[in-house]
Amino acid sequence: MKNCLFFCFAILLLTTSCKDDCKDVQCINGSCDEGICNCFPGFTGDECETRICDTLVCMNDGECVNGVCECPEGFSGLNCETNLACQGVTCENGGTCNTATATCDCLPGYSGDFCENVLTPTNLRITAVRIDDFPDTNNGAAWDASDGPDIYFSINTGTMPDNTQFTTSSTMNTTAGTSFTITDGFPLDITDIATMRTFALYDSDAPDADEYMEALSGKLSDLQLGFPTEMRLYDANNPSLEFDVTLMVEWSF
Repeated sequence: MKNCLFFCFAILLLTTSCKDDCKDVQCINGSCDEGICNCFPGFTGDECETRICDTLVCMNDGECVNGVCECPEGFSGLNCETNLACQGVTCENGGTCNTATATCDCLPGYSGDFCENVLTPTNLRITAVRIDDFPDTNNGAAWDASDGPDIYFSINTGTMPDNTQFTTSSTMNTTAGTSFTITDGFPLDITDIATMRTFALYDSDAPDADEYMEALSGKLSDLQLGFPTEMRLYDANNPSLEFDVTLMVEWSF
């Protein structure tokens, strides 16, 4: 009886030890080991079904070989994204490193090896003005009897809209809530951006007197953050003020 039990246990142990864990495992581009696919170089996935190079992006003319980016001279990184020529070069004020020279290319208004110097502008040229908001009514009444207001834009020195430096022509029959751009009369060159000015909108009612609509006072230098191509005139602290105007500008240094 004991011999019989030992014989049966031996058969059971032999049967268990001979189980093939890889019998039902398909490794398309790899080999099976204890039921798990070991993929060949360049492949991944449960069945090694995915070719890594089909999705791996190698930048700067790098080439994917066996699932790894081989980078051209001067570049490194998993995706060849690092330009070795620009390592250690930090460009300030929005400047970018020129990979051909390993020096900084500066935005207008900046200079220096690392664009660290801020230049002083000699001239601000306004090329156009965009009107984005103006009062819908004249204290509850229509600006014009039968159509929309005929708006023009003026720039005045000082804090009141009564010392006119510049005016545009009128844009006829404007509609509230609709933006429009005025180019007539521009460009206008301004050399003293630190001077207090008042920017105003009027409704032209010729031959009657023009109607004042709204205005905003300030210094263009206070609006300067870097050297933008657009300068917005509005009062974020006074949302009830229906005045939203953007100047299109160019800088000279």
